[in-house]
Amino acid sequence: MNEWPLFLVGLGVVGSATARLLTERSDFLASRAGVRFVVQGAAVADVHKMRPGFTPSFPLTNDPWQGIEDPAVRVVVELMGGTTRALDVVTAALRAGKHVVTANKALLAEHGEFLFRLAQEQGCLLAFEAAVAGSIPVIQAVRDGLAANTIDALVGIINGTSNFVLSRMRTGQLSFQEALQEARRLGYAEQNAALDVDGLDAAHKLALLARVAMGVPLRANAVHTETISQVTQEDMAFAEALGYCIRQLAIARKTACGIELRVHPALVRRQHLLAHVDGVMNAVLVHGDIAGATLYYGAGAGGNATASAVLADLIALGRQTAGWAALSLPKPTEERPILPMEQIQSAYYLRMRVADSPGVMASLSAIMAEHAINVEAIIQKEPSCDDGHVPLVFLTAVVPEASLQAALRRMQALEAVLGAIQCIRLAPVETL
Repeated sequence: MNEWPLFLVGLGVVGSATARLLTERSDFLASRAGVRFVVQGAAVADVHKMRPGFTPSFPLTNDPWQGIEDPAVRVVVELMGGTTRALDVVTAALRAGKHVVTANKALLAEHGEFLFRLAQEQGCLLAFEAAVAGSIPVIQAVRDGLAANTIDALVGIINGTSNFVLSRMRTGQLSFQEALQEARRLGYAEQNAALDVDGLDAAHKLALLARVAMGVPLRANAVHTETISQVTQEDMAFAEALGYCIRQLAIARKTACGIELRVHPALVRRQHLLAHVDGVMNAVLVHGDIAGATLYYGAGAGGNATASAVLADLIALGRQTAGWAALSLPKPTEERPILPMEQIQSAYYLRMRVADSPGVMASLSAIMAEHAINVEAIIQKEPSCDDGHVPLVFLTAVVPEASLQAALRRMQALEAVLGAIQCIRLAPVETL
């Protein structure tokens, strides 16, 4: 059996799990791939760092070019993260004629079109299953399993940190900060969790999913993002009373006018499968014109989960040596524009505190009527003994974002409205 020497760049949680499994399952992986992968070495930031539970049996270096320039190496596995040095490493590897497997969603979301084009020019493969949703083979599913379908929508929970925080806010009745601190203690969140809770990590993944599933050109900065940090325990309670839970959703949808690309907190009806994706788990709901709705669920992060996807790409590389097109990324095909947020349509949850005085509800209703906003449900509680203000929640029908925002500005300006109005969109899953 042919041997395929490979070189790892990055030996953190995912890199160590990948290297360990390549060693422990060498015979099994060879039987699946048709070639035997042999780790020639790995580039790391600190060659003397202790790696509990894993002792490399191959040489370590702090120079990634050592593996890239080695003529024996056929595959470079980039697991270092970041978008600066990683771009140099992947570019150099492809120009040296090496196949590349990466889990780097930020790199591909920002530089993917250049890198995929370079890979094609060099006759190399750039595989990236591990860049989206950890262990879930969603890239393969939409690229191959649903190849006969036109994908018109996908909705996903694709950031484990945010999903854990919102899950614990709901089940533990914790505040956002309390749930985030718990996520940090358990190792599910970094000290600076902004990439996760503000939606940027999910936006990178969504850009990749939309590219593969819909042919949308890679433009991570075109994805609208909103933070989950403004979701309160009060919102959780009202959502529960209305029959919903709150999730961070990544949404890509085709409309007659263009493409929606957005990541934000959203209300999901409790009966829907996405409402039962708890903790750090991920799920992606994909709608094809032939297959209808299909759901993909699994661990979205972690050493073994992501390593599983890395190894799947390596196996696919071995299998595709005779015909590489299956792992290539065709040119973008979607010509419709990516819609600005004011052009999307959604139903909305609105929470506000208003003065307990005559005419307030009439004023709010008049504003919504002027903007053609239909109200599906209202929750009004008794006034607070402390300040005399009334908690008030509206659930609207589907309405253009521009109309909703215009109405919000007018409602926010009312003297009777105390503080900022909370606005959370409803998940567009009922139509999938």
